[in-house]
Amino acid sequence: MLEMNAGHADEAQRRFEKSIAEDEDPSALLQLGLLLERTGQLELAERRYLRALELTPRDSLPDELRRSEILEHMGDVARAKGETQEMTARYQEALKAWTEARDQVEGPTGALVEMRRGVLLDQLGRHEAAVDAFESAMTHAPQWRDVYATILSHLVSASPDFEMASSVWRRSQLQLALPPEWKVYFTLWIQLIAARADRAAMPEHTELLRRLGKSSNWWGKLASFGAGDLDYEDLMSVASSLGEETEALYYEATRLFIAGDREAANQQFQRVLDTKMVSFYEYEMARRLLIEQESDR
Repeated sequence: MLEMNAGHADEAQRRFEKSIAEDEDPSALLQLGLLLERTGQLELAERRYLRALELTPRDSLPDELRRSEILEHMGDVARAKGETQEMTARYQEALKAWTEARDQVEGPTGALVEMRRGVLLDQLGRHEAAVDAFESAMTHAPQWRDVYATILSHLVSASPDFEMASSVWRRSQLQLALPPEWKVYFTLWIQLIAARADRAAMPEHTELLRRLGKSSNWWGKLASFGAGDLDYEDLMSVASSLGEETEALYYEATRLFIAGDREAANQQFQRVLDTKMVSFYEYEMARRLLIEQESDR
């Protein structure tokens, strides 16, 4: 997991393979499948997910939640492969499993269930129901940052719903415990959502980024970049790690997209994938944006 989080995908894969050779644990198989999926090894990922599903019993709620997660990822693989019928079948299975767990959970776990339901409903073309699920997730755990991060990062690559994204963004900004760096990330994400929805830039987003850009921290530099007060070369010059470089690459791609240069943006999104920082939101958003555009062709 440490190697995967550090962007060392090949070494992470080697260690995961060695781990499951010693103990074919469903959790390890799931994580290996996720790594393989995010690095484009779809056939291998599908096999690992299937084996994880076979080894996961139905004895308890945690087991059922894991099965739901595995089924969802199997649907994601089918989507990336362009297998629409298989994707729909897996998503429906996963949605049924998540839905059956609704009455047994509350708090953050309840929020997790509703978040996953919302994403699946959206992928199945049931957007209004997805909005209801997302609203429920925020009600279950209004102080939990991951609720807002999951919904907004999903809306970055999903069919753009600027009104829903704005509601989520505003509610996130009202959370007193939300760290300033996450105010920056969420605002950068909604800028792209606005562009994908053909909406003009919102002054309140730029003003917030300009205010947060006064910080000398990395997130302050990202805020200045998002506000248009720092150029890409200067942003890259202060990136001090692979993670920061990955973020700089991604947000330059979103700037190009917002500016209307979609071809250059896609090339930049591919550079994000080349970092292999598979655990970063920016990596996964870039990957899903490229899949979405490929499926639209």
